[in-house]
Amino acid sequence: MPQPTPSPTSTRVTIQRHFLDDDTPALHQAVSYLRHHHPSSQPWDLHDLTVAVPGRRAVRRLTELLVESAGESGLLPPAIVTTGQLPDQLFEPHAPIASDLVANLTWIEAARTTPEFTVLLPHPPDRADLAAWWSLAGQFRGVVANLAASGLRPAQVPQVCTERDLPLPEPERWLALAAVDKLHEALLGDRGVVEAHTARRTALEQGRVSTEGEVILLGVTDMTPLLAHMLRSLHTDVTALIHAPEALADTFDDLGAIIVDSWFDRQIEIPDDRLHVVDRPFDQGRQAAVLIDAHSRPETPGAPQTLTVEDITIGLGDEGDVDAIRRPLELAGLPTRYAAGHPMSQSPPVVLLATLAQLAERRRLRDLSALLRHADVLAWLHTVGGDTTDWLTILDEYAAKHLQDLITGDWLGDPGRAARLGFLWGRVSDLLPEEPREIRPLPAWCEDLLEALRRIYGDQSFERERGGQRATLRALERVADLLGEHQQLDPADSITPAVTFSGAISLLLQRLDGETIPEDAGTPAVELLGFLELSLDDAPELIITGLNEGRVPTSRGPDPLLPDRLRQALGLDDNRRRYARAACALTAILRSRASVTLIAGRSTSDGEPLMPSRLLLACSDDTRVHRLDTFYRAYTDSVPATTGMPLLLVPGDSTRFFPPPPPLDDDTPLPDRLSVTGFRDYIACPYRFYLRRVLKLAGPSEPADEMDGALFGILAHAVLQIFGESSLATSQDPDAIEACLLQALRQTAVEQFGDQPRPAIAVQLDQLRLRLYTFAHVQARIASEGWRIHQVELKQSVPFDVDGEPFTISGRIDRIDIHPDHGIRIVDYKTGETARTPEQTHRRARTEWLDLQLPLYRELARPLGLEGPVELAYFNLPRRPKELKLYAAEWSQDEIDSATEKARDVIRAIRQRQFWPPGDPSQYGDEFARLCADDALNRTELIELASLHRRAAAG
Repeated sequence: MPQPTPSPTSTRVTIQRHFLDDDTPALHQAVSYLRHHHPSSQPWDLHDLTVAVPGRRAVRRLTELLVESAGESGLLPPAIVTTGQLPDQLFEPHAPIASDLVANLTWIEAARTTPEFTVLLPHPPDRADLAAWWSLAGQFRGVVANLAASGLRPAQVPQVCTERDLPLPEPERWLALAAVDKLHEALLGDRGVVEAHTARRTALEQGRVSTEGEVILLGVTDMTPLLAHMLRSLHTDVTALIHAPEALADTFDDLGAIIVDSWFDRQIEIPDDRLHVVDRPFDQGRQAAVLIDAHSRPETPGAPQTLTVEDITIGLGDEGDVDAIRRPLELAGLPTRYAAGHPMSQSPPVVLLATLAQLAERRRLRDLSALLRHADVLAWLHTVGGDTTDWLTILDEYAAKHLQDLITGDWLGDPGRAARLGFLWGRVSDLLPEEPREIRPLPAWCEDLLEALRRIYGDQSFERERGGQRATLRALERVADLLGEHQQLDPADSITPAVTFSGAISLLLQRLDGETIPEDAGTPAVELLGFLELSLDDAPELIITGLNEGRVPTSRGPDPLLPDRLRQALGLDDNRRRYARAACALTAILRSRASVTLIAGRSTSDGEPLMPSRLLLACSDDTRVHRLDTFYRAYTDSVPATTGMPLLLVPGDSTRFFPPPPPLDDDTPLPDRLSVTGFRDYIACPYRFYLRRVLKLAGPSEPADEMDGALFGILAHAVLQIFGESSLATSQDPDAIEACLLQALRQTAVEQFGDQPRPAIAVQLDQLRLRLYTFAHVQARIASEGWRIHQVELKQSVPFDVDGEPFTISGRIDRIDIHPDHGIRIVDYKTGETARTPEQTHRRARTEWLDLQLPLYRELARPLGLEGPVELAYFNLPRRPKELKLYAAEWSQDEIDSATEKARDVIRAIRQRQFWPPGDPSQYGDEFARLCADDALNRTELIELASLHRRAAAG
């Protein structure tokens, strides 16, 4: 690191350390220190101080404590900054700092025009792939910034490795990176800006590091070499407030930063009763709820609770588990607040832009469906449409029927629905530019993006006090800021990318990635903090979750440019330093308060095994063996029952959610009519019947790429209906029948799927053509035998007496044939993959009725007054041509009568509200599979528990 040139008139002021008591939180002691060394005035004047703390939450909390301490006298606060912000408080840059946008785009231009870049990356992305280039720019700029924090440039790395006898595979890659970096800095200079790390390094080299008042480092146990040199170059006081006993003075340097070797092998005293091992992240949150409940119970009955939510902090060893851990806490009635906030990418405006990008790029029906599922878009549509049309239902029904892929503006099927969808697409098109796939300079798209947001949000009023509205407003403001930066780019500048509309949105999304929106801080809640924020937290009750290896401490994976050994040799942040930093923090945390609990998990939410943190194993050999045994043995500890707190979810050995049974006092109106296929539904599962046909529940229609079995059958039935109603219905010529069927298929397919169906649907249509070819020959033979088609697709509703009370059964008979000698044949077309006989589908073991469709067709046909014996049959059109034939049911009159009586039994059971328990799991799965616990290993037990709950609820 180059040393600064001191000013000849300056006076060097000493750096001093002050050790805080380690048995109380550091922030309160820091306020007392400031009171003592900077006595109160009217108001308390600290404005010339700069106080650095490790994290953002400590900035807010220290400010609160200073305001509280100042009281009515008022406060002129110090500049409180994070360690990462501190360097920029110590100098004035010699040129404006480049924005992240300009710096990344300039790096991309430098990489593309540097011949040596192919040495660094032999297979660079396509020039038009801005997303990939943007990602590369961020990665390599991060490498250069890391080196700069130790006073190095890429070109110096091979030289340093040679001097220190360090292995450096492929040094030519570093020289290539140096060439790109050199051109990058030159291009920035041409635009009058500079990288932040370059400005810091230049200020240090030129001796321009200064600040007006004292710098106080509060709990700053780690810093970059660059920051350390800057602090040592100041000409004002620097005080390090170290949260540790003075007996550990030799483990910290003069600025209060840890000496890694002193902390790497140090034992950490963790009482066994403070450590808990559970299974998954949800269990960690549940264990935290149990501990909070136990610690908050008053010592004597009737006394107030000893803890409030503001007294509790949950530390997150793995912040990726935040949702899984906070869920059981909130189910237990504990409001939570995650200090890092919600991802900006999940905010409504950003989700809207991401969905618009997909729609603009692909113009697919499923993208339009996704857009309509955005609540703000639906609200806007109801405004511009002037009604409350259920657009989602209309579009989902259209998609399920027509399986249209691309949106062409031509809508198929019913003219009325087509007109409404045309209106819908016209309104949605207002959110898109006229030519979204046109290649334009990035600034040219900004107004189109802003206009889309204005249409959706322009007429809305927002209240910052309301959480959801505040998040939306914050996201809109941030998007507007970034688009403002995009607009400032010169379209003629070589660094300005040319992109499509979706490409402009993609770049915007990449820039927002990782940004967060703070959660509401106005209401009392349990704070959830990342591990590195905990050392300066002052909550009396602290529970740290995720004490697992790779989480606490975090660990860097393999890095082809900067492997861990090289990072250590160059003075960069390496895994050894990360461990020492975490060990120092945990030691201070455990000593600073009486109630600290540590929780480690055995596995991730996906069931992947985890290891205990090395911090938990920094102990004696005997204790280490005991902890490993505890961690890896099966979890058998019983979780205590809770009292006192209004828990919605009572912690126990396992969480049980069971199917909600119909209440015994249910008065939901019952159906007074049923289709002949509905009887099968009740017999299979009374509970599903209740959900679907009594409560009228249904799952959403999922976008499909091809016909499912039901739609394939509907199409086949439509073709066969056209044939059955044609003049060729009596023909014995298979060629004529085939021509009629294929013409009907062409007509129906165009009406259903348009002129250019998806490739998968085209294949299915070919499969149906083969079945129709075979059908034509079988049908010609049936006609030659004297059978004539009498009626097709006959809809019938007939009364069905059950114990003197009226009921109606209904259905659609696919076909009725008549023969002058053999009577009547009622036919049901079947288009499944394999042929099945009526016996196979209707009965089990030739005695138990599973389906009543064909027997009840006799009841539907009775009003027609047809004379003669009645035969029931399937006309199978399966995948294999040899199986395509007519299968007659071989049931006696007594067997058919028993089926009719079975139908009456089903109706009686419905009238008696016999909808519980659920039947066997659905063979093919449906929207109720989870609600019915179909996949649960202990399904029987869960249903029994639900039954107990049902009876208990009824008293």
